[in-house]
Amino acid sequence: MKRIGFILASLCILAGGAQAGEEFPRVYTEWESFYTSDGLPADKVFCVAVDRDRVWVGTDHGVGLYEDGEWTTYTTEDGLAYDAVLSIAVDPETRDVWAGTMGGLTQISAGRFRNFTQFNSGLPNDVVFGVAVENQNIWVATTTGEGRYRVREDRWDMFTPENAPQHEPWGYSVDYADGKVWAALWGGGALEFDLETEKWQAYRDPDGEMEIDLFRDDGIIHVITTAVSYREGIMWASTYFGMSSYDR
Repeated sequence: MKRIGFILASLCILAGGAQAGEEFPRVYTEWESFYTSDGLPADKVFCVAVDRDRVWVGTDHGVGLYEDGEWTTYTTEDGLAYDAVLSIAVDPETRDVWAGTMGGLTQISAGRFRNFTQFNSGLPNDVVFGVAVENQNIWVATTTGEGRYRVREDRWDMFTPENAPQHEPWGYSVDYADGKVWAALWGGGALEFDLETEKWQAYRDPDGEMEIDLFRDDGIIHVITTAVSYREGIMWASTYFGMSSYDR
């Protein structure tokens, strides 16, 4: 049985982006793989985030930090909310790490752990599939909606079908770029939140049908959207049955 491990493309992942005039190849032929035998917390890796010269990964047995050629593992014994880590994001300003787990959201700041759950905070649900940093705010995608944590105010905003156009509240991922927050929903397509107007816009099949869409300009290929990302004016969405892009 083939082992499942964390595979790191040194050129693609460690470099946050190309320098001026620098071009990356379309095919990468040099790879370095990491397994538990190398210090990785677990061979099943759910997410990865790059923080300058550090790489953070979320596994089914805690958070792994790769720095200076060595792995360090953080689990519930260190203060993590839950060992299964589904999403991870790093604040570029403070370098705080935000880990979405099966049992809440964890902030790792200067070696200290702080956990947010639906019982001690305004976190919509303890199962956090997605997390993203938006300026001084942290966004999460959970099984009962999206949430925005205003770090400086220590206050939560919740977004559910009651105050957002969510056909389904189950959030799979969340992303931030260019003044907008994007969320991928199970059975609900994609949502866009404009930070200036504080209004939502939904992107679903225009005819409201659930079948796979194979025509241009007929909405996302399927409403079960697993991830969404917005870069250079284009929204990219992955679904259970393919991938779609939308040029705004």
